[in-house]
Amino acid sequence: LSEAIDVYNAWIDACEDVNKNQPIVA
Repeated sequence: LSEAIDVYNAWIDACEDVNKNQPIVA
């Protein structure tokens, strides 16, 4: 479960980085 949380946090970080440049469609 902790692994899934790490992946989720990484995904959120990536989404935030993308949002700075352009809208993201998930």
